[in-house]
Amino acid sequence: MMAYVRPTLLLVVVGSHYFTKLLIWGGLPYQASNGKDALEIIKINKVDLVISDIRMPNGDGVELLCNIKDQNVCKPIVILMSGFTETSVKDLYQMGADAYFSKPFEASHILKTVQELILKKSV
Repeated sequence: MMAYVRPTLLLVVVGSHYFTKLLIWGGLPYQASNGKDALEIIKINKVDLVISDIRMPNGDGVELLCNIKDQNVCKPIVILMSGFTETSVKDLYQMGADAYFSKPFEASHILKTVQELILKKSV
């Protein structure tokens, strides 16, 4: 008998058009248009992965990252992206980001990173 494998619950915080391709990855996606809405989704659902822009309205990606790491019991994987950030990449990792991508980026690189991080977390 095959074991049931729960699909990955993916939250994409849409701060820009770059995230559209990620929605076809194969997880079950939630979408939020800003950090505040994303945090509400995370509080209600056991999200496995958050992909967020850093610069967005109503709570930027850094604030979202800190709130997730401080408040969320399920501790989802967090991937941040930005064309510009005042926070150093080193600081983002120290705050708990699992990955960071600078724009422009290749969607295939993000998909590969997502797959690797989910496999690593499931072990």
